[in-house]
Amino acid sequence: MGEPEQPAEGTDTAGTTDKSKGRPRPAETIERDEKVLAYLSDQKDEAGAPVGKTRDEIAGALEMPGKQVYLSLYRLSRGGQIVKGTVGGGHHWSVVTVAEPVPAA
Repeated sequence: MGEPEQPAEGTDTAGTTDKSKGRPRPAETIERDEKVLAYLSDQKDEAGAPVGKTRDEIAGALEMPGKQVYLSLYRLSRGGQIVKGTVGGGHHWSVVTVAEPVPAA
């Protein structure tokens, strides 16, 4: 047998903690996930707290098909970047907020 296939030039595999297997995501998919994350990151109320949006609201705002938005939401939630909440029987997605560290007494 030959040598194992080396990663494509320009890809950074050193120090990755991603345990997923399979083929790398296409650039188009990565860009779509980043758009969804950026949109959700911009959704804040008057106090600056994240505001959840439904899949249909996200799809309409970004002019993307709902199926593609759902897949992005799934990947982002699996990656711990967004969370799903339920408001009035519907699912609302928002970015994960990091709690402020409590100073030691």
